[in-house]
Amino acid sequence: MDGELTERGHIVGSDRFGTHGGHNAHKYVDVVTFHTCDDVHTYLTSRGCRILGLHSSTTLNNTPSSTCTDTEFAPCTAFVVGNEGGDLSLDQRRICDGFVHISHYSPRRSSPINAPFEVDLTVQVGVLLHRFTTWSGQYIERSMQDTTTRGKFALATRAPRQKTVDPSVTRGRQAKKEAVEARMDDDLDLDWFESNADNHGVY
Repeated sequence: MDGELTERGHIVGSDRFGTHGGHNAHKYVDVVTFHTCDDVHTYLTSRGCRILGLHSSTTLNNTPSSTCTDTEFAPCTAFVVGNEGGDLSLDQRRICDGFVHISHYSPRRSSPINAPFEVDLTVQVGVLLHRFTTWSGQYIERSMQDTTTRGKFALATRAPRQKTVDPSVTRGRQAKKEAVEARMDDDLDLDWFESNADNHGVY
């Protein structure tokens, strides 16, 4: 998440992404896609962004990391987030300038010794972004609107959206299409198939 105004998401490895459960938040946040971590690293560093990885609190012995309350952010900060139930990949860790984690406190109830306590990744990201917005001092808390079922935040005016085409993405798609077509031509002789279709009862 680009921290200049925390209004842009960067997705690596796919130009498709799900928005289920986002309550239309994707309509208010720009999303930029990249093929590799190196690509997004080049993009972010060219804009002067500091890149911080959200580290799992269960593997802190392996990587130096500071708590989100002690971290000194930069005006433009990008947060790298892994997958639920896992840690950052080697490629993700390699592009980070540093790491941040959310402090966890064990629940009072008894739990298995070998079961470390850690809240869901989405909760951790929420805590981290709340800390960043508080630190930045550039945000105004949204008011709540009453609804028939429950209250929700008042939304800002949505800016007109324009589709941006990354030439590298277009070239990548074209290369994949050509590779599939070449494979199909190798595996299936269409000329022979068409000339013999009637003889084999294929229509």
